[in-house]
Amino acid sequence: MEIEDQATRNAAALTQTINLVSEFVTKRVMEYPGFLEWRKSKLKIVLGWEDLRSIGSKNRPDDFQFDDEFMRYYEAVHSWIRLYSTGQAAKDCEYYFRRYPFWNLPVTREAHLRHICEMWFSRIYEYKERLKTCLNSINAALPETQLDAGNIIKRFARAFENEIRARNQIHHHRQFEDLMLEKIALTQMMSLPIGEAGDEIRLGWRLEHEHAYRQTQKEWASRVKRRGLLIDSYTGTIGNFIVDHMPWLSGDPQRASKA
Repeated sequence: MEIEDQATRNAAALTQTINLVSEFVTKRVMEYPGFLEWRKSKLKIVLGWEDLRSIGSKNRPDDFQFDDEFMRYYEAVHSWIRLYSTGQAAKDCEYYFRRYPFWNLPVTREAHLRHICEMWFSRIYEYKERLKTCLNSINAALPETQLDAGNIIKRFARAFENEIRARNQIHHHRQFEDLMLEKIALTQMMSLPIGEAGDEIRLGWRLEHEHAYRQTQKEWASRVKRRGLLIDSYTGTIGNFIVDHMPWLSGDPQRASKA
């Protein structure tokens, strides 16, 4: 129940920030001189071109250019949006762990879990890199109100030390190794109709294989759910900082005059 309550609180805080960010995009960005026309021309190409892979460089729209001050604000807000999106992608791994969608296909349960574990580790590393970019963008937009980016990143890296270490091991050395994954693979092998083992013995191994898979599946899904709350706390805290220290975000002239 505690996890559900914390998830509800995090969701409420994030919703407030998302609403203000959406207001910034719809009011401040869309009303910026020339942006709406540029956006329409880009959508026209995306929706009207039959094969987007065949578009030449001449037909691709150039990036829109804001003035320097507005660009710093824009980058700060969009770096937070990218941080939020990466956090959501990491949390999605919970549902990938919960389902095995490969019945009658050549993807084993062990391979399925291993791939999702490795995706989870990669998403955490990706979040750390997005966090670094987001903090730097906020500091560039708010030179008089600096976040301690280095300390925040170190705290995140310590909190997710195991995931980041596993990701680095996968990326530079070898695939993820785990005793329960090995057990799932071995019990599946023992359940195959190979050798002299009788049906009863193979059935026993099959039941052990399914039990080990369900147990591991549940443990990883629960782990990702718990860790997802910590991800939300980082995303929400930084989002609250943006709302509190970037008055122009809400488009309130009175607040903006205090900035």
